[in-house]
Amino acid sequence: MNGKEYAWVLVVAAIAGLVGGAMSGRFWTGDPAFAGKTASHAKLISAEEIHLVDKAGVVRARLGISPNGGPGLSLLDQGGQLRAGLQLTADGSPGLALGDKNGQLRAGLYFSTSGRTWMGILDKDSRTRVELALEADGGPGLFLSDKDGVTHAALHLSSDGSPGLFLSDTLGNTRAVLSP
Repeated sequence: MNGKEYAWVLVVAAIAGLVGGAMSGRFWTGDPAFAGKTASHAKLISAEEIHLVDKAGVVRARLGISPNGGPGLSLLDQGGQLRAGLQLTADGSPGLALGDKNGQLRAGLYFSTSGRTWMGILDKDSRTRVELALEADGGPGLFLSDKDGVTHAALHLSSDGSPGLFLSDTLGNTRAVLSP
């Protein structure tokens, strides 16, 4: 094919493409695509992370895999502060964390795979001040700590039901023990 014939083939192909494109709109029209209600929906979504945003586009929830390998759900307020989180650790232990309006951890609940259950209330600096625990052997305990994290009072029941009360001074030295 010489250059003149090649040019004619290009012109005819271009015209045919334009006519075909214009005519296809007459014969193959479909419904327009809109976001919103549809008759069917996806049965499965696969992703490493999903963000839910509000009408202003601010991320309010995240579902994803944390750096330690466990799945987690984070709920954020309008300012983007983490207010609640639910996560499985790498070993499969579930945990719930609740934060204040500044994003500081203020309360938590944790179940370890070893059988220990822990609930803590934390101060504005995220230091545990009140701890309620149930050890793997069934012994419950209540622990009260100062602003530096030093435990000054502990009430504990051993697995056989024996009670114990422990009190310490400002340095954390045991000063009184009540135990049968």
